[in-house]
Amino acid sequence: YKASKKEVNKMLWQPDSANNAMLYSGDDDRWKHARISWSPFFMHKDFTVYDEKIDEVVSNHLERITKNRAGRVELLELMLYVTIDLLCQVLYGTVLPQDELNVLVEALAEFTVIATSYRGKYPGGLDCHKYHSKVAKAISDAAPDGVFCKIILKDNDMDSSLKYENCAFFLEALTPAFASFWTICNVMLRSSVEKDIKKQCLNDPIYREKCIKESLRMYPPVPALWPRCATKTHTMDNPLFDPTIEDNRGILGKLFSNPDIRTQELLMIKKGTAIFVVPSCIHYDSRFWMNPEEFLPQRWDKDPKVIDKNATTDRKARQSIWVKLNFDIVMCLHISAE
Repeated sequence: YKASKKEVNKMLWQPDSANNAMLYSGDDDRWKHARISWSPFFMHKDFTVYDEKIDEVVSNHLERITKNRAGRVELLELMLYVTIDLLCQVLYGTVLPQDELNVLVEALAEFTVIATSYRGKYPGGLDCHKYHSKVAKAISDAAPDGVFCKIILKDNDMDSSLKYENCAFFLEALTPAFASFWTICNVMLRSSVEKDIKKQCLNDPIYREKCIKESLRMYPPVPALWPRCATKTHTMDNPLFDPTIEDNRGILGKLFSNPDIRTQELLMIKKGTAIFVVPSCIHYDSRFWMNPEEFLPQRWDKDPKVIDKNATTDRKARQSIWVKLNFDIVMCLHISAE
């Protein structure tokens, strides 16, 4: 049975039409232009000015949710509220009223959190995607100069619809919510055997970033990167080839079935083939990762993107990964399956 595109989209909670902003990748000229035009905001912005604001936002949502939930709070719900609230303030220069923020969080959760149930129509009779896009356009139009969405809107090399699609795309950037959620969960679980891990994570920003990278390795926020189409037929060595395994299929088997991939010394990718990268498979491949099932922040001890021996401050030491989390991953996640 071959599912239609519409059926697949329904299963994946995706809209019928692709967001063009998401299609930027590889050698696409639009992608290169976007990086050159927009990256200075993230490269040169001093995000430490938001440290106190982050504390305030977390405290406000924690207090509000626990009050409404009889003293209990779901961690992922808290992380979603905090992330979306901060995205609105930092990238769009706006503080949404609580009732509007509630609806936006519901809409974003519906198509970004796996297994979130469909909640019906949103204000104006819109579905979750169209409502989210409407909010992104409204807050982008009303944003003050100097914030990121205004840089997009002033880009003369894009038409109006594409500008707003990009503005909407950045409002979907929930990687920080998932990274924070899994980092906190793993640190709490490890605290039963490593008594000082919570204290170390709170006090050491370098160690904390190792925990974040390890959480993103174990629980990548994007299950499969956007597919590429092979422009020519390509033959490559099969990394799964095992000379000890024999092809024992009979004549009919060879005519009507595919061989065990481990018996093929070479792989051929035919022109026009859609290629997917599945981070969760790569991240748990024992050929590349020691004990991939374990949460081991120390595996990043020698990662040059976390620690720079020539850096004189924690801020400089964290600069390269800081850009990665705040720009590259948010932009498209096309770069690599680290």
